[in-house]
Amino acid sequence: MKYNLAFKYRIYPNKNQELLINKTFGCVRSVYNTILYTANKFYEETGKNKIITPASLKSEN
Repeated sequence: MKYNLAFKYRIYPNKNQELLINKTFGCVRSVYNTILYTANKFYEETGKNKIITPASLKSEN
């Protein structure tokens, strides 16, 4: 029998940890938006999908 199992965790970061979490999510959001923009631009130009990874963006710059 298959069933789904989930765990919920709650964290209470101090100010320094909260700042680090916010910086990390800010960087992740920036990378995600860059990947999405690049993929959409490629699709508009060629009509084909291309898998874009953070590593491929890093090697281009």
